[in-house]
Amino acid sequence: MNAKNGARMIILASEDIFLYQCNDKFLPNREAISELIKSIAAVPGMEFIQPAHAALAPVVCDPEMIEEIGPVLREKSYWITNGTRHSSVEVGMETGSIRLMKKYMPRKMLPFKPEEWHDVVTKAIEIMNENYIWPLATLIVGLPEETEKDTVKVVNSHPENRKYGLPTVMATIILIDPRTGAPKAIMGGTWITALRTGAAGAIATKYLANPNPKTVGFVGAGTQARTQLMGLQIVFKTIEEVRVWT
Repeated sequence: MNAKNGARMIILASEDIFLYQCNDKFLPNREAISELIKSIAAVPGMEFIQPAHAALAPVVCDPEMIEEIGPVLREKSYWITNGTRHSSVEVGMETGSIRLMKKYMPRKMLPFKPEEWHDVVTKAIEIMNENYIWPLATLIVGLPEETEKDTVKVVNSHPENRKYGLPTVMATIILIDPRTGAPKAIMGGTWITALRTGAAGAIATKYLANPNPKTVGFVGAGTQARTQLMGLQIVFKTIEEVRVWT
């Protein structure tokens, strides 16, 4: 009906498109989902398909489902970023706290357990990205019993610091009480920033690089190269050679 009246885009308004016609154990129904997406794509005059919301657990449950519908959603997507056509969907990451997930959203990751939430999130996003479905992740801020982990980080770049024997990037971390806004601690953040970035790079490499790499390469040999290597050596026990271009 929408197409006959000139609509060019169908928005699949669902709390979780990947659980369409699922069974009582929250296992995705690949055949039903694939048929739904492909039947909409086949409607004459329908140029774009936009899924509204999806959960992450079904993606990990059935990666082949994403591999099957991914090309169709990409072909019918409105979105092009830096020359790459991709589809997109909103997903609820909610919180990184296992404790809060267990208390307030223990069924969010079914059929997985709350303790597996971190792995579910990272693996699901990996699978979606590989199939050109770029998720828009949302977080809930201010859940009851949320701990005092709100931080403000100020980062400055001072290239002339080299002649003083100081890092060119200086950072300060301020820990703030989320209830009152009062500062609880002020910390030097330069080394923390370097470690965090190294850890983030190692996590990304874990899911994007070939498994069990023996050789890693760096462009530059500064602080980031060192902390990136520290992170990679924790993630991969197979590294035998480091190559540096500087």
